[in-house]
Amino acid sequence: MSEIHGHVCGPAVYELEGVEIEYNPWYNPPTVLRKDGEAKQRLTAHDKAVLDRFYTLAADDKAIEQYRVGGGCQPF
Repeated sequence: MSEIHGHVCGPAVYELEGVEIEYNPWYNPPTVLRKDGEAKQRLTAHDKAVLDRFYTLAADDKAIEQYRVGGGCQPF
């Protein structure tokens, strides 16, 4: 029996200044997450400021990777 290799991909999760952000550059804009992992419906001023900083960092893939805490493509 041969081994099957592949990837499972989902949105990457980043943590920046205590705010978790889910981001998949191909499908959706960045989403601020609540503590339970669901998307926040209302953003605070702090959330909006962090999103502005995230947009700046996301323009450079290497700069944003240091804030990644999960998600993205995982090999199996």
